[in-house]
Amino acid sequence: RGSFLVKFTAPLVEDVAALRPSDIINRVRSEVGAETSYMAAWRSRAANKKRKANEIDESYQRIKPLLDNLLIENPESIISFEVDNENQFIRAFLCLWPWIKAAEYCRPVFTLDTCHSKSSYKGVYFGLSAIDGEGKLVPIAFAVCSVENSNNWMWFCENLHTALPIINTNETVIISDREKGISDAVQAKLSNAFHAHCVWHIEKNVNTKFRTKLGGKIWAAAKALNAEDFDNIMEEISSLHIEAANYLREIHSATWTLSKCPRNRFGHLTSNTSESFNSWLYNERLVEPFEAISLLVRKVNTLYYNQRMKYSSAVYQANESIFEVRSENSNFRVVNLNALTCSCQQFQEYRFPCTHACAAILKARLQPSQFVHITYHTTALQN
Repeated sequence: RGSFLVKFTAPLVEDVAALRPSDIINRVRSEVGAETSYMAAWRSRAANKKRKANEIDESYQRIKPLLDNLLIENPESIISFEVDNENQFIRAFLCLWPWIKAAEYCRPVFTLDTCHSKSSYKGVYFGLSAIDGEGKLVPIAFAVCSVENSNNWMWFCENLHTALPIINTNETVIISDREKGISDAVQAKLSNAFHAHCVWHIEKNVNTKFRTKLGGKIWAAAKALNAEDFDNIMEEISSLHIEAANYLREIHSATWTLSKCPRNRFGHLTSNTSESFNSWLYNERLVEPFEAISLLVRKVNTLYYNQRMKYSSAVYQANESIFEVRSENSNFRVVNLNALTCSCQQFQEYRFPCTHACAAILKARLQPSQFVHITYHTTALQN
């Protein structure tokens, strides 16, 4: 009976803390039609609790060899793995060398965020992301910790300082919800960066605190590009809800508005984008830590590879005006600069250089603007 109860309760212990012996007794009675004692139910719960703890520890311990192999394959990466005196997992940090280099080619705007594992293994994922030239989120560094607290934020930012000197400069902006643990860590370890508020979190706090819908006005104030427009919008907010306006004024305006920010935010106001850290790690949050990190590394590297292939092309010059532009997927286009044509048909249809034509034009050491139809010129619009 004991072994039966252990097997029977195994699927039920995903949340051991919420599973009571009385719950086990009731489930056995309703599903099997049998009676069991309180002590037997308690023992089966304890056995599964111990089994789950061992599985969790085993999963975390498997991370160390994985990180060691990644470091061998990617020298100059910054990797950290820590356990306590009893060899129990505490935290791990991962920033591969290609990710470090990628940060150098992104806008100097970074977002800090966390998300909690949705598997029975618990844990918290910390993440740093950058914004590329197209405004898309680029994952740069990750950590997995047993809990989210001030100490782990301090440790995470210290590793970021080591891995990414570019993040601690007089041009950098870091966007987060600016909770105390994050703020203290950024101030201590990344003091040269400007720490900005995520406007989405400010809007959420205002809506919750004052039970009002001022989201449109808050975003308009944040997006205003000059102080006069910002002040006018704040007056509008005051007329609608003076307490909410006073709450916003208590937040240093430089941290959440474009017009008052001392550095360029490139229009970015939030860490909670459509490609946010939480949504980007959706599948990884559902599995055990070792598998999550394996999937994560594969996912980031695939993203980088696809982006590289998307913009990679080789240009071959046939004669003075004819070029063949070949991409990595073996597609190729023929561009004739004298005839202003491309085999993709866009160049001649829109009288505006397509991507293939631009590649050929640059190969010829000319300027794409020379091949733009006159109707696109400002002089044509003025006349």
